[in-house]
Order: sequence, then C-alpha cells, then structure tokens
Amino acid sequence: MGSYSKARGAPVGPPVTRFHSVEEDMVDVEAGLPLAEATVGEGRITASELAGGQVVSTYHFGPYDKLNLVGGSSQSLGSQ
Repeated sequence: MGSYSKARGAPVGPPVTRFHSVEEDMVDVEAGLPLAEATVGEGRITASELAGGQVVSTYHFGPYDKLNLVGGSSQSLGSQ
C-alpha cells in the first residue's frame, strides 16, 4: 500500500481498518489510507470510499476469538 499511496499523494489522515464481518472461521477486513482525492485501484488494491458521518471506535485487548464480542457492542452503539 505504501508505494501505491505515494504515487497518488500523501495520506491525509491515519490508516483505517474497517471490519465488514467477523465470523467464527473468517474475518473480512479492509485496510486503507485516506487520500485527498478519489483514485482507482490497481492489482490487488481496490479503491473504496467511506461516507462521512459519525463513527464508533473501539479498542480490543485480548484473543482474536473474542473479537466478535467487540463488534456486537460497537454495532449496538451505532443504533442508539
């Protein structure tokens, strides 16, 4: 991702991790760097966009098999 983003300008914020789903045997996660302008993916890198708005941020200290407990808590906060 480093050389990809360097060719498209410096990141305009900290790295982002987005968990799409956490299943018992699989985690669907997206890692990214915020860029000032929209871009196109290349190879295994795809471009995506996060809508603006409020977010829920959490920290998890513990084993991966308990990560699904954090996701459930975060999702319930988002519905309040």
